[in-house]
Order: sequence, then C-alpha cells, then structure tokens
Amino acid sequence: MIFISVVRFSSVVLLLSVVFFIGCATQTEAIKLSVAGLDGGGCAEEVRSALGQVDGELEIVSVSIRDRTVVVRGKVKSSVLIRGLATAGFVAGVVK
Repeated sequence: MIFISVVRFSSVVLLLSVVFFIGCATQTEAIKLSVAGLDGGGCAEEVRSALGQVDGELEIVSVSIRDRTVVVRGKVKSSVLIRGLATAGFVAGVVK
C-alpha cells in the first residue's frame, strides 16, 4: 500500500514537472509587419516607441529601415500591433 502511494506521488510530481517545463519552454511565434513610411532612424525609434505602448507581452526582434519591416515576438495579436502603429501615424500590415 505504501509503495503504491509513493508511485502515485512520484507520477504526479513528474507530470507537474513536465507541464511546468513545457509551459516555460513554449515560445511565441514571430510576427513580421510591413510598415509604410519607415524610412529613417527617427522613424525606427517612433515605431519602437509605438510598439512599446501596446498592451501585452512583446519583444521587438528587429526593425529594418531597408525592408521597411518590423519583427515582433510575444503574446499579442497582430491587429493590436497594427493599431498601435496606426496611433503613431504608420500604416502596417502582416507579411506572410
């Protein structure tokens, strides 16, 4: 009887450990947006600032003036990012 209880307890601990590990290891997908008007260093800073005001957990991976794109990774919808950029005067769309 004691052996069965120990085995059950160990199984529960193992299951919880796996769930915690998977939850921590899960990465969000990157979202690439094309940004019209992104044509200089000042604009890049404005884009970063606008995205910094967006509600949600996100990381700005890159801002490319040459390609006029921004790549963001986080727990936020692309529509929220696009609206955030629109408030700063930029027109953006998802690059697939």
